[in-house]
Amino acid sequence: MAKRSLIGVLALSALLACSPAALASSPALVGPPGSCPASAGTTIASAGALTVGTCVSGGGGSSYVEFWKLSLTGGDRVQLTVPSAVALEFDLYSSDTTDDRFTAVRPVDVEVTSPVSGAAQVLTIQAPYSDTFVLADCEPVDYAANGGDCRGVFTGGGAKYTRMTQPYAFTSAAVGNACASPPLRAGSKLALGPALTIGACESGGGNDIDYWTVALNENDQLELTVPPAAADVEFDLYSPGTTDATFPRATPTDSRLAAATQGGATSQVATLTAASAGTYVLAACEPKASATIAGSDCRGIATGTGAGYILPMKPYTFTTSTIPQPAYDNTGYDSTSYDFNFPADAWTASDDAPAYGKLSIATQTVSVSKNRALRLSIRCAGAPCTGKLTLTAVTKTRTANGTKNKTKKATVIVASTTLTSLDTGTTRASLILTKAGRRLLRNAARGRLRTTATLKYDTGTTTKSAHATITLRAANT
Repeated sequence: MAKRSLIGVLALSALLACSPAALASSPALVGPPGSCPASAGTTIASAGALTVGTCVSGGGGSSYVEFWKLSLTGGDRVQLTVPSAVALEFDLYSSDTTDDRFTAVRPVDVEVTSPVSGAAQVLTIQAPYSDTFVLADCEPVDYAANGGDCRGVFTGGGAKYTRMTQPYAFTSAAVGNACASPPLRAGSKLALGPALTIGACESGGGNDIDYWTVALNENDQLELTVPPAAADVEFDLYSPGTTDATFPRATPTDSRLAAATQGGATSQVATLTAASAGTYVLAACEPKASATIAGSDCRGIATGTGAGYILPMKPYTFTTSTIPQPAYDNTGYDSTSYDFNFPADAWTASDDAPAYGKLSIATQTVSVSKNRALRLSIRCAGAPCTGKLTLTAVTKTRTANGTKNKTKKATVIVASTTLTSLDTGTTRASLILTKAGRRLLRNAARGRLRTTATLKYDTGTTTKSAHATITLRAANT
């Protein structure tokens, strides 16, 4: 494993835990700024190295911005403690930031102290990828309304910043939430997206959109676990063959939001389902408020609605895992809740048992072709099975009755078929959507319609039913 710039690296299974040892070994708050070495540079070229776990000082001059160089691995988090009540802003820039390019390079992370008299201020910065970053430090006039970054000193926002005449000092300490090994750097373009390794820890941020590729089998579920982060992270899965040129016109096959809030204690899990086998594009972006872009996806950044997203993205990490399709058949299940077993007392096969079998169906997600055709996996236990399969959906209609509005519910038959003499085992039943079903699917959010499957079958003495939730997915979504 590459040499780490941070201490207290966590195992992958402990992503959410901070490193007590690292915090315990942090330097105590210092006294006067002069007691810590002054290693900042007034230019990027003259910036000294900032070693995590030490105390440094700055200020006391006429410069508007001071700089350090800080080596971090993707996902590393560093806590900066400022004992004085001075307002300080810390910006993290990529290693290719130079004095000539400073005003043109956006910071990958920005944190500002909120001075309270007599109280130390603590900030946490995070690395979106592995790099030797430029850490810029400046003093906003109004910390609560600075609304930018230290580049504003040179780009017309100088009135928001003051000369750093007041001496200051701060200590740095490593905290947890780092990956156990250096993560891949996400692509800023789709063509640059690296291939994900399932089970690995990855980091992102610093781009408008992060891209990876991931190989999945049909109906595989890709789980992405995001520990507490600085912003919500949306993950979109795009079809194999999607390119930078076709991306703005491509509809994701699946999309989920991981609402991860910094300071929280619970990780968020986003689960994406592959419609077919292939190498997909995984895109990540950060909506400012998920409610304002409902039904949208990361393409909005490239098609004119970037104002609804955080640009560039705040740093975050995630781990991956997959839930493979069931080994016994290509069924398209979208959860692990499938269970074709019956209670022991429900049916017992014997020489005297009638020639009737038991039917069962599991929760699954299936595609509907342009010709309205779909196939569901069902299972027959025992003797050959006979019965009827029906898909229904519930519609809601708001009606006005004087000054009162009422919601009227109705059950609509989406598809149905008769099953005759099915062999024992798993069978794919073919159905055709009704006109009403096609209309509901066409109007469903993101091309997905939630339905209920009902299997009615004869036991020889009575009629029984089996039920399951079926999600229909339009073939072109």
